[in-house]
Amino acid sequence: MNDLLVFLAVYAIYLVFAAPLVFVKKDLLLAVKSWLAAGLGWASGKFIQDFFYLPRPYIVAQHPALIKAILNGSFPSVHTTMAFAISFVIYKHHPKFGAGLLILSFLVGVGRIGVLVHSPIDVAGGVVLGYLAAWVLDNYHSRY
Repeated sequence: MNDLLVFLAVYAIYLVFAAPLVFVKKDLLLAVKSWLAAGLGWASGKFIQDFFYLPRPYIVAQHPALIKAILNGSFPSVHTTMAFAISFVIYKHHPKFGAGLLILSFLVGVGRIGVLVHSPIDVAGGVVLGYLAAWVLDNYHSRY
């Protein structure tokens, strides 16, 4: 079980980041928008972490995390934010493919909780921030 949680927490996000490659030939703009949404989510998440500190669950529980973790704040989960940002952009344009990515993104969040580097509120914050990043990128492009 620990190996599965580590895979979901550390490596599954690479599958989410690779997913837009499916659309590069047919819809390069969609792929680029999804990666830009992830970048916006990452930057926003890091900014929030700098000003809103919540200790990581392994620190609170005084139990070692299953993966190497840093001591910065845990809210929001930036991995979850980036995964959901990509997934929401794809979902808007390709619902079936996007639904699979949303499930994989959810599993990334579950993995982050399972290895004790994030709490459920961190992951929920990541989902919301990922949605907002996707919305901003999609609406910004629609206007210009």
